[in-house]
Amino acid sequence: MKPRRLPDLRPGTEIEGMVVQSFLGAGGYGTVYLARQMNSGRLCAVKFIPMGSAEAWGQREFAILLRLQHLNLVSLGGWGYWPEERHEYLWLRLAYIPGKTLDEWAWEHHPDAWTAAGKILGVGRGLAVAHHAQVVHRDVKEANILVREGDGEAVLVDFGAGHYARAPTITHGMFPPGTLEYRSPEAWRFRLEHAHDKGARYRAGPADDLYALGVVLYWLLTWRHPFGVTEDEDSIRAIIETPPLPPHIVNPRVPKALSAVCLKLLEKSPENRYPSAVALCEALETLRAQADDTWRVPLQDRPRPQQRREGLPRWPSGKALRRSVLWGGLVLGSVVVGWAALRSTSSGLLPTQGIASGREVASSGPLPEADGTAATPPAAAAPSAASTQDDAPVNKQKTDRISDDRKQKAKVATRGACAGLVGVALQACVGAQQQVAPKRPPPPEECPPGAVEAMTGRLGLYIGDDYGTIVNREYGGPLTVREGEVTFSVWGDHEGLVDKTLVLGRLYLVPGRVYGRFTRVILPTGESYPVCMELWEGSDRLLGSRLEKGSTPDNVLIHSLERLMAVKRFK
Repeated sequence: MKPRRLPDLRPGTEIEGMVVQSFLGAGGYGTVYLARQMNSGRLCAVKFIPMGSAEAWGQREFAILLRLQHLNLVSLGGWGYWPEERHEYLWLRLAYIPGKTLDEWAWEHHPDAWTAAGKILGVGRGLAVAHHAQVVHRDVKEANILVREGDGEAVLVDFGAGHYARAPTITHGMFPPGTLEYRSPEAWRFRLEHAHDKGARYRAGPADDLYALGVVLYWLLTWRHPFGVTEDEDSIRAIIETPPLPPHIVNPRVPKALSAVCLKLLEKSPENRYPSAVALCEALETLRAQADDTWRVPLQDRPRPQQRREGLPRWPSGKALRRSVLWGGLVLGSVVVGWAALRSTSSGLLPTQGIASGREVASSGPLPEADGTAATPPAAAAPSAASTQDDAPVNKQKTDRISDDRKQKAKVATRGACAGLVGVALQACVGAQQQVAPKRPPPPEECPPGAVEAMTGRLGLYIGDDYGTIVNREYGGPLTVREGEVTFSVWGDHEGLVDKTLVLGRLYLVPGRVYGRFTRVILPTGESYPVCMELWEGSDRLLGSRLEKGSTPDNVLIHSLERLMAVKRFK
């Protein structure tokens, strides 16, 4: 993928009746600015998508948003090209949604079951409208759901990975864009059954969106995902065959009726899930209407503030940081991945909006590769215009039945291991046995194409060298981490990794240790490069990071001072 171009837009720049206010965020194929409409004074989010490899995705998102209008879905207000004389970017004017991503909101507000169900109900209503319009989101997750300030409604955003009926194919590979933890059992089964078929393509449908929403609900109820996902066969088999532990077992505060709704969304066979988003909404509306006082108890206790680690030095000054040779001058601040989570400034051109909230922003994932098929241009992408090239036919796979003997053995094993425990002890025991994370470190794998060349060339890094990192803005004390995607922001300069460079990767939680692999950096200029870097324990030079004292299944802690090592291959 070529480095993404960042529009040179300064505050005050006028674009089609809008005045640019600030830079909001940048992702794999789009850059978003906050703007104010000159005629109404209203704020809006304007996404700029470079013409070329990302153009087809921008045009698809445009075509999808034309079909959608609902309280719980992001809305489109206009489109155009910029600059007008050269058409370097397609821009989409989207509703600006002040608020936080669903996971940020949950961490801050600690919702009860009634409120959590209400958020899922809102997303369900949005999906019902989208599915009725023959649109599939394909990337439903907490980071793509904003809780809007004011009315508290959950709004589904980022249809950049979406699909609509009869849309042209623009994706290489077996799977459409998406996120591993939210991929359905039938999708993984398709992969196993067509592993040697290079032309096989899985087409996601409404049932995939509902499964992903089940994963989101599971997380809201338990603060963990039902399965820890790597792409090894054991992990995939678990998703296909092993029932997740019921949410009310993992967290006794979850009402059993709501736990049952979650498990129905996570059924292995799509035929056993809710037949539609409408049916899900009806079930949730009924439960909320019948809810008793137990639904008003917060699902999680508020975590105690972490005590500052004794004896650690204070944050070094900028000059001292840049002079450092041993630590390489690379300091990272933890950044939440998702909408408006990329909060760095644009090469000093624009002030970062000082709002710790989510809004319609470019996807933070890598750019899905486009084939040679050109999508219908925006002017012809109205809902009435049908494309002529279809995706591969929907492949419905029958779910292998799990033997009653296997189910019974799983129940007996859990019951036996946790026998005699009650309350918090029972919750911790059950949680520890749940497939929250891989049971072993992630398997070795190759670096992203071009990563070694980018590190040793443009970025000036050395293979085998480790660079000091601080994965906590407060420097010192333990840092709470979670399984999944993560973004760090470089603090200070080191060769090509300059201040405010974003480092994107993934954390893997295993018993007693956290592993991290980082595969891409985005410079403040907007340039994006593949990298191959691993998290190393600074004190003992060991792969990964050990857990800090006080870690629990719900609050995994690592030391804030570790290192990243540039490697030729992930070990």
